[in-house]
Amino acid sequence: MRLRIAALHLLVLWSFAVAQPLFNLLGDNGEFFAARGSTRWDVILFAFVVLFLPPAILTGLEAVLPQPARTVVHIVLVGGLVGLFVLQAIRDASWPGWVLVVLAGLLGAAAALVYVRVQGARVVLTVLGPAPLLFLALFLLDSDASRLTLSGTDTALAAGQRAKAPVVLVAFDELPLNSLLNADGRVDKARFPNFARLAAGSTWYANASTVAEGTTHAVPAILTGRYPKADELPVYANHRQNLFTLLGGEADLHVADDETHLCPPKLCPGLEGSFGGRMRGLAEDTGVVYLHQLLPDDLTDGIPSIANGWDNFLRDASGHSDPGAVEPEFAESLHPSARPALWYVHFMLPHSPWSYLPAGQRYSIRQ
Repeated sequence: MRLRIAALHLLVLWSFAVAQPLFNLLGDNGEFFAARGSTRWDVILFAFVVLFLPPAILTGLEAVLPQPARTVVHIVLVGGLVGLFVLQAIRDASWPGWVLVVLAGLLGAAAALVYVRVQGARVVLTVLGPAPLLFLALFLLDSDASRLTLSGTDTALAAGQRAKAPVVLVAFDELPLNSLLNADGRVDKARFPNFARLAAGSTWYANASTVAEGTTHAVPAILTGRYPKADELPVYANHRQNLFTLLGGEADLHVADDETHLCPPKLCPGLEGSFGGRMRGLAEDTGVVYLHQLLPDDLTDGIPSIANGWDNFLRDASGHSDPGAVEPEFAESLHPSARPALWYVHFMLPHSPWSYLPAGQRYSIRQ
């Protein structure tokens, strides 16, 4: 078999076994990209790398091998990719996970045998050659992710309103009001002395409530003063009039938020982090997502949970992340200044899964 035909077959099988399941899942959940600050070029590069880079590597591996080793490796790769595809198709069956893995492996081996002996099977893969490009186009042009890839260049439209006093806004995630109150309906001074002190000297809107269940809609509602819409992502392109654009023309902005990205890059440069850091985190989390997509539920106990957020799955599982920490630059900026300023920080606390005692110590949990 010619190398280019073998490469095409690997691309087709990879697209069905890995790329398309990821495109389908992540394309329906644009928050996966928006919450980590992915730009349109991040998403486009992600799609091309996921679709083309692994098959190219596998083809390169075959290219450096002599015959007949090249043929053997190609057949093994074909069987393995078919096995991955089959496992995703049967993962919800009621049998034990290890049985499903063995069954998928056997069916993959059988498919590889058919591929070798039946020319029609190879012809089918050749005919399916355009399928990977179709999957790519649907992901980039007709999915939730397309709202990022087609959003255009962000232009900072600052209103230029001058703040008459320093503005400090702290957003705590999943903090129910009842958790702060005592039996009399007041902030519990014993359990939350600092919140009680703040409430005693402030205007406290005791009946205020979030207007959305999830972070990616609730926080933008706070920053825009508008009710969320179902098709909006927590990015500036979907919320061009917000607190940052209101004050950004006349006030210094100090913003710390890893989950929503409403401050445009021209007003908050560097907020999304470096390109390398974004792509590394995207690659790590995509691997975790694919394992959950691939494996039966009883085989995912050792894989980081993806149920409690949109990013940093590996870091959160390792306990290395601190949802109550801010960058040193932000902490150092908290001092009086002659120029009007806005300080905004969004803490992922006490967001589930709860892992902190009232005194601040962190305890180990199984996610």
